[in-house]
Amino acid sequence: MAYIPKELKHLNVKFKLLKIKVTKVLGADEITEEEIGEFFANYKTYGGTEQVVNGKTVISDTGEVTTFYRPDITKDCVLIRVIDNAKFEILSEPENIEMRNVALKFKIERLTGKF
Repeated sequence: MAYIPKELKHLNVKFKLLKIKVTKVLGADEITEEEIGEFFANYKTYGGTEQVVNGKTVISDTGEVTTFYRPDITKDCVLIRVIDNAKFEILSEPENIEMRNVALKFKIERLTGKF
């Protein structure tokens, strides 16, 4: 019997996967984004994460993503949620669940403002 995590049975959110490349041009960093592909994932949020910044409480839009194993999803990638073009960075190194090359799980945070 094959092992399939219960989160992989409900892949209902579509993401675009972008690879960030940093190159030096005349001594300055130039950042480019290359679209690698698209994938469906199970996306869970928990109401955000509270932090105190400069004496003010700030809520960061964070979540957890579970999807089928893809070796091209790494910490230096950016995700775009297709439904509303929200942009997310990967916070944690994607975890290969039980090292079976079946599922990946990682935490993301929404990028807001100018980025």
